[in-house]
Amino acid sequence: MAANSAYSVNVRLCRNFQFIGMDHAGHSVVMDASKPEGEGSGASPMNMLLFALGGCTGMDIVQGLKKTGQKLTGLEVGVTGERNDRSPRYYTKIHIHYKVSGDIKEDLLAKTIQDSQEIFCSVAATLNGKAVISTSYELDKVQ
Repeated sequence: MAANSAYSVNVRLCRNFQFIGMDHAGHSVVMDASKPEGEGSGASPMNMLLFALGGCTGMDIVQGLKKTGQKLTGLEVGVTGERNDRSPRYYTKIHIHYKVSGDIKEDLLAKTIQDSQEIFCSVAATLNGKAVISTSYELDKVQ
């Protein structure tokens, strides 16, 4: 594993406040400001951070539960953020709520969520220090 791996994306202005972002593999995202500045044709950059956090921790949960032999049948990750009142309007508080279903031991789920936040989630590690991140979950024990 390289100590300082470099990653890059390209973000291009399309019109007004709308940008298209593309990564090295050709995956693209649309970002835009809401009306009246923009057209609301894509997620805002700040919401993209919440999407990234939800996706990163969600992948950790899937991997962690698989490693422990749990049978995950569904996962939904809700992420909400509170922003600073003045510029820069960074997130000061973020809450992640996991809705998990499957034949899963609750203690293993709680440990997997904790490990994601403390060890594995790179997005959470990037946001730590600016935002206080809290978590909660609900488990539907489907057999």
